[in-house]
Amino acid sequence: MDQTEPRKPSEIEGATQPPDEIPAPVLPHAWANRFQEPEIEALISECGCGCLDHPVSAPDQPTLVSITRQLHEAIKVMKGVRYGVHWQGHAWKWAVTYRHAAIPRSSPAEFGYLIPSPDSLRICIPLDLEMLEKFEDADELGRNAYLRKYVIEAARPNSHAWPEWIVGSDLHREAILSLVQWKHRLLTDSKQQ
Repeated sequence: MDQTEPRKPSEIEGATQPPDEIPAPVLPHAWANRFQEPEIEALISECGCGCLDHPVSAPDQPTLVSITRQLHEAIKVMKGVRYGVHWQGHAWKWAVTYRHAAIPRSSPAEFGYLIPSPDSLRICIPLDLEMLEKFEDADELGRNAYLRKYVIEAARPNSHAWPEWIVGSDLHREAILSLVQWKHRLLTDSKQQ
């Protein structure tokens, strides 16, 4: 019997060398992992980082992270607003939810939802029927085409409009913040009466 040493892969025609390092497994974004509640900072830092289906160009990602952080910081400091990360189902997955003290617990809608996904930054600011009427009369908001379009086209289950915006610029951020501040004033005024 001939005892020869086994041949190395480099000696076998067509064989490839095994990699020196085993690549790390591709883990889902914090936003998509339903079984692990992410920290808010993890959601924010992954906002706009892109995925296989919808790659985002590299210069856009830092901008979205900055806009996401600015929106979150502006909303979380509003009087009477509490926030947390909650699973919102398949479409929104993990979102930062904001609850205002004037909104009854029985309400189907929170004050707002910040959805920082790997593809984009989305925000939903639900409006009840009374707020919808006031929105039409609010000159500064009602004339803003970016806000108005989504309020008009919003789904309206449970006596609320659920407008959802994709926020991609500082102009969008400013428009959304004006709507959030307007809604906050309405709720704060109604609580004081």
